[in-house]
Amino acid sequence: MELKLVKPGPEHYGAYLRMMEEWEASGTRIAPWFLGMAVESPEAFAAFAKALEGYEEGVGLDPRYPRTVSWFVTDAEGTLVGAASLRLELFAETLASWGHIGYGVRPSLRNRGCATEILRLTLEEAGKRGIRRAVLGCYEDNPASARVMEHCGGVFWRTVPDPEHPDRTILQYRIDCGRGEEA
Repeated sequence: MELKLVKPGPEHYGAYLRMMEEWEASGTRIAPWFLGMAVESPEAFAAFAKALEGYEEGVGLDPRYPRTVSWFVTDAEGTLVGAASLRLELFAETLASWGHIGYGVRPSLRNRGCATEILRLTLEEAGKRGIRRAVLGCYEDNPASARVMEHCGGVFWRTVPDPEHPDRTILQYRIDCGRGEEA
């Protein structure tokens, strides 16, 4: 399945709602983080897309959080397959948990190679933006995500407790992705 990264925009509102209805019905964790922002009208969605665009420049973002670039991932038909986010900088709290990249695939399209392709595309973008080695994380009880990272060249680095859920463990991986700065 050929995928591409696209900036969220008002034209994605209907497809976003359909993807999120599916995700909610599945009861699975919504990832990456920005997909969970409540967007209940076309106007709110346009503001949501503008806010995500501003995050890249640090506009409207809590200064404790690193700048993040967010994408929707579409297939050849324009279906929203999932999403990805890329933190351009890591602070102690992001390095100590999730890392540079978050990604997710809508439930009906899992186990088809989509997550691997999303991560590959996002690593490519990370390299273009100056990140030499990305740090990524997944829950210890999510072996599918660990396999995706390993398939994309990820090397296990360490385990850390989830700061928001201390009873859960995060596996962190490092993946080479370009000529930029190393985390």
